[in-house]
Amino acid sequence: MLKPSSLLIPLLMLLLASCRSASPTMTYGDGIDISHHQGKINWKQVARQKNLQFVYIKATEGGTYQDPRYAHNLKQARRRGMKVGSYHFMRTTSSVWLQFLNFMTHVDPKKQDLIPMIDVEECKHWTSQQLADSVNLLSRLIERAYGQKPIIYTGQNFYNKRLASRLPHHPLWIAAYSSNPPTVAAPYMIWQFTQRGTIPGIPTQVDINQFTSHGNIKMLELK
Repeated sequence: MLKPSSLLIPLLMLLLASCRSASPTMTYGDGIDISHHQGKINWKQVARQKNLQFVYIKATEGGTYQDPRYAHNLKQARRRGMKVGSYHFMRTTSSVWLQFLNFMTHVDPKKQDLIPMIDVEECKHWTSQQLADSVNLLSRLIERAYGQKPIIYTGQNFYNKRLASRLPHHPLWIAAYSSNPPTVAAPYMIWQFTQRGTIPGIPTQVDINQFTSHGNIKMLELK
């Protein structure tokens, strides 16, 4: 009869081997947002994640930059039947008009399923009021072009410091990497709860988002 100690080592080796071969764990949410930083994505594999209701893809930044993988990611995600929207990273070093033209030139409304998103994370050279005025102007320009208001993405602390009460009637998407929902003085549709999610088909960590009681996929869809 084998002694207990002689069984322990083989069992530990088997356990370690199973851990190494295990597939990455999905961090569950309702949607993701990606850019070229996620590398070469296997959209066929991503589309198999049935819980994912939306994908937002970075298109442009500032007045001149275009994400090098935008067109490919947009085409492949929509080809797989995913609901897709595009976003612009706002810079305070470029005029609002140049940023709007950059976005409009590269984001065809006919190839969008969801309303655009404006990513607001910096406030260099501008006061908080100048930033809010610029976000509101860019939002109005995009609304005229697409027929609906864009959703505004920003972090919890940044919103509370720079934008609170200055963006009336805008749908909001708030980032707060915690087990607790964001604390902001306005209703928000989407909570980005981690930037370190793992999803089969995406080779890097990825932002994961979930709808709040104030949001759902119908509210994001372009009419």
